Amino acid sequence: MPTYNLLYPCPIPIGHRVSVTVYSRPKNGLFGTKGRVTVDKEPVVVDLDTGVEYAPAWLYGYNGMTSASGMHGVGPNQLVGVKTEKVEQGVVRQCRIFTNVGGDLNQWMQTFLTTE
Repeated sequence: MPTYNLLYPCPIPIGHRVSVTVYSRPKNGLFGTKGRVTVDKEPVVVDLDTGVEYAPAWLYGYNGMTSASGMHGVGPNQLVGVKTEKVEQGVVRQCRIFTNVGGDLNQWMQTFLTTE
């Protein structure tokens, strides 16, 4: 039974069917490091019962945020250069959203998912 420990809130009701897609993106490191990095903690999760999609902002062009202007660059299309690494479907068995003591800025979610 896969467990996904996500870096963003993703409140999906118990018993809902979901699809989880994990992506990789080009690695941007020091000294021109090349290759790819798989982003396991930031997959796209689609609640198949409602159609709601939960996704990380970087996948759609996020390039910084300020309190005055909100999220810059987020658009409707995925970035060029991302690659699908795996897609799994299953049923949510547990969903728990934790919030750090300092506030809601660092929320994450852990979902226990059984694949079909």
